[in-house]
Amino acid sequence: MGRVVIHRVEGLALRDPLEPPVADPESVVLTVMRCADELDALIALDAALRIGLVDKTMLLTRLVGPRNGRLRSLLGWADPRARSLLETIARYDLQEAGQEPEVAADLGFEVDLLMGRLVIETDGYAYHGDRDSWENDRRRDQSLLRRGYVPLRLTSARCSHGRRCNSLSQWPAAWAAGVRADQTRSAWE
Repeated sequence: MGRVVIHRVEGLALRDPLEPPVADPESVVLTVMRCADELDALIALDAALRIGLVDKTMLLTRLVGPRNGRLRSLLGWADPRARSLLETIARYDLQEAGQEPEVAADLGFEVDLLMGRLVIETDGYAYHGDRDSWENDRRRDQSLLRRGYVPLRLTSARCSHGRRCNSLSQWPAAWAAGVRADQTRSAWE
């Protein structure tokens, strides 16, 4: 059975006297930031920012004082442009490796992450599992290759097992060292 933690939060709203009290989205996100591991907290934070449940300014007003330095830092890593947990995991792994990918870069169409000429696309089966999506992804790859970009596609199986993108942190180093994508591709297939 999974771990259960009960949090007592001051000032919960009572929607109905016969229902349990409910915490506001800010309190929920702040609790997740305090209690979850860093990557899980970042995933929740990116999602909450993306769908507009919270914004960074609101959260910062509740993160004053020296005790909250780690949480302010985590908030600085959050990016509402990340559209999926896979993008957040990939970005986190790259940042842990000392890289700063551009999120939701516009190359005539939006790509998940961009690092120089390397385009990293995270593909969950739910949104890329039908024939039309598969064909569209290949057209995008061909367009990128014609313009000198190298597409790297990471599947949910590669990024969500153990919540890390296998070998992703090695790609930028290999790329920076001048290793061509076709020489390193077999290491990630």
